[in-house]
Amino acid sequence: MLFANFFVVNRAGRYAVEIDFYNKLLVAYDLKGHSGVEETLKNIRANRGGFKRESVVAAEFEKGFAQIADLRGYLKKNKDEKSKRIVFLFNLRRLSFLLVLLLIILKAVIVKFTRKH
Repeated sequence: MLFANFFVVNRAGRYAVEIDFYNKLLVAYDLKGHSGVEETLKNIRANRGGFKRESVVAAEFEKGFAQIADLRGYLKKNKDEKSKRIVFLFNLRRLSFLLVLLLIILKAVIVKFTRKH
Protein backbone atom coordinates (compact mmCIF):
# COMPACT_ATOMS: atom_id res chain seq x y z
CA MET A 1 0.00 0.00 0.00
CA LEU A 2 2.87 2.30 0.76
CA PHE A 3 4.36 1.63 -2.67
CA ALA A 4 1.01 2.40 -4.32
CA ASN A 5 0.85 5.73 -2.51
CA PHE A 6 4.42 6.59 -3.47
CA PHE A 7 3.83 5.58 -7.08
CA VAL A 8 0.59 7.58 -7.39
CA VAL A 9 2.00 10.71 -5.79
CA ASN A 10 5.16 10.53 -7.92
CA ARG A 11 3.24 10.02 -11.18
CA ALA A 12 0.59 12.60 -10.31
CA GLY A 13 3.34 15.14 -9.61
CA ARG A 14 4.92 14.40 -12.97
CA TYR A 15 1.60 14.72 -14.78
CA ALA A 16 0.82 17.96 -12.94
CA VAL A 17 4.11 19.47 -14.12
CA GLU A 18 3.34 18.34 -17.67
CA ILE A 19 -0.18 19.83 -17.49
CA ASP A 20 1.27 23.12 -16.28
CA PHE A 21 3.86 23.03 -19.08
CA TYR A 22 1.28 22.36 -21.79
CA ASN A 23 -0.99 25.02 -20.33
CA LYS A 24 1.84 27.59 -20.48
CA LEU A 25 2.49 26.71 -24.11
CA LEU A 26 -1.22 26.81 -24.93
CA VAL A 27 -1.55 30.32 -23.48
CA ALA A 28 1.58 31.44 -25.33
CA TYR A 29 0.22 29.99 -28.57
CA ASP A 30 -3.14 31.72 -28.10
CA LEU A 31 -1.40 35.06 -27.53
CA LYS A 32 1.47 35.05 -30.07
CA GLY A 33 1.30 31.84 -32.10
CA HIS A 34 4.44 29.82 -32.85
CA SER A 35 6.74 32.66 -31.83
CA GLY A 36 5.11 32.77 -28.39
CA VAL A 37 5.65 29.04 -27.93
CA GLU A 38 9.29 29.33 -28.97
CA GLU A 39 9.78 32.25 -26.58
CA THR A 40 8.16 30.33 -23.72
CA LEU A 41 10.33 27.28 -24.42
CA LYS A 42 13.39 29.49 -24.40
CA ASN A 43 12.38 31.00 -21.05
CA ILE A 44 11.73 27.58 -19.52
CA ARG A 45 15.09 26.23 -20.69
CA ALA A 46 16.87 29.38 -19.41
CA ASN A 47 15.24 29.18 -15.97
CA ARG A 48 17.78 26.94 -14.25
CA GLY A 49 16.23 27.34 -10.80
CA GLY A 50 12.80 26.16 -11.92
CA PHE A 51 11.30 22.72 -11.99
CA LYS A 52 13.74 20.08 -13.16
CA ARG A 53 10.88 18.00 -14.52
CA GLU A 54 9.61 20.96 -16.52
CA SER A 55 12.92 21.43 -18.29
CA VAL A 56 12.99 17.69 -19.06
CA VAL A 57 9.49 17.91 -20.57
CA ALA A 58 10.57 21.01 -22.51
CA ALA A 59 13.59 19.18 -23.93
CA GLU A 60 11.38 16.26 -25.02
CA PHE A 61 8.85 18.64 -26.55
CA GLU A 62 11.48 20.61 -28.47
CA LYS A 63 12.64 17.46 -30.27
CA GLY A 64 9.30 17.04 -32.06
CA PHE A 65 8.18 20.67 -32.08
CA ALA A 66 8.93 21.29 -35.76
CA GLN A 67 6.89 18.30 -36.96
CA ILE A 68 3.64 19.26 -35.20
CA ALA A 69 1.13 20.60 -37.73
CA ASP A 70 -1.79 21.51 -35.43
CA LEU A 71 0.02 22.84 -32.37
CA ARG A 72 -3.07 24.08 -30.53
CA GLY A 73 -4.85 20.73 -30.92
CA TYR A 74 -1.74 18.83 -29.86
CA LEU A 75 -1.28 20.91 -26.70
CA LYS A 76 -4.95 20.71 -25.74
CA LYS A 77 -5.08 16.95 -26.36
CA ASN A 78 -1.99 16.31 -24.22
CA LYS A 79 -3.25 18.53 -21.42
CA ASP A 80 -6.60 16.72 -21.33
CA GLU A 81 -4.92 13.31 -21.53
CA LYS A 82 -2.64 14.04 -18.56
CA SER A 83 -5.61 15.31 -16.52
CA LYS A 84 -7.46 12.05 -17.18
CA ARG A 85 -4.40 10.06 -16.16
CA ILE A 86 -4.22 11.85 -12.79
CA VAL A 87 -7.85 10.98 -12.09
CA PHE A 88 -7.21 7.39 -13.16
CA LEU A 89 -4.21 7.11 -10.83
CA PHE A 90 -6.13 8.30 -7.80
CA ASN A 91 -8.99 5.93 -8.62
CA LEU A 92 -6.45 3.12 -8.94
CA ARG A 93 -5.02 4.01 -5.54
CA ARG A 94 -8.47 3.86 -3.95
CA LEU A 95 -9.11 0.53 -5.62
CA SER A 96 -5.83 -0.91 -4.36
CA PHE A 97 -6.67 0.24 -0.82
CA LEU A 98 -10.05 -1.50 -1.02
CA LEU A 99 -8.41 -4.65 -2.36
CA VAL A 100 -5.91 -4.75 0.51
CA LEU A 101 -8.73 -4.15 2.99
CA LEU A 102 -10.75 -6.97 1.45
CA LEU A 103 -7.78 -9.33 1.65
CA ILE A 104 -7.26 -8.50 5.33
CA ILE A 105 -10.94 -9.14 6.09
CA LEU A 106 -10.92 -12.42 4.15
CA LYS A 107 -7.80 -13.54 6.00
CA ALA A 108 -9.48 -12.78 9.35
CA VAL A 109 -12.61 -14.69 8.34
CA ILE A 110 -10.60 -17.69 7.15
CA VAL A 111 -8.56 -17.76 10.35
CA LYS A 112 -11.70 -17.49 12.49
CA PHE A 113 -13.53 -20.36 10.79
CA THR A 114 -10.56 -22.69 10.47
CA ARG A 115 -9.44 -22.29 14.07
CA LYS A 116 -9.87 -25.49 16.05
CA HIS A 117 -11.35 -25.17 19.54
